[in-house]
Amino acid sequence: MYSLTPEIKEQLRSIAEKLHPLPEWTKKYKEVDGAFLLNQGYKSIKKNNETLFVIAGKKYTVPDGYTVKDINHVEHLFKNYNLGGILAVHGYMVGLIEHEQKSRAEHPELFEDNGKGKYVGVGALN
Repeated sequence: MYSLTPEIKEQLRSIAEKLHPLPEWTKKYKEVDGAFLLNQGYKSIKKNNETLFVIAGKKYTVPDGYTVKDINHVEHLFKNYNLGGILAVHGYMVGLIEHEQKSRAEHPELFEDNGKGKYVGVGALN
């Protein structure tokens, strides 16, 4: 773990200001009763690489699709620096190139000119 000193935080914020705004998808989860899963045909689920038998009356957290939001570069830069220092920050920034290309191809509605222009934000989905 690397320490985020005030000076490093300031530098990372400065870097974040220069990065293109982009969308970010995150998994959503919901809590369901075991009876619901059993009615859906699930007799077991995997949790932490362990197979658990579904029990009616017990609560389970399951995936519930994805949500999209504007990416917070500062948050990601801080997290990456904390985990792996400047090399992790570099890796995050290199990964943004592929992320932008994929976002433009899969969700052109989030960009002007059918994916060719600038990012317009998740408000464009409303």
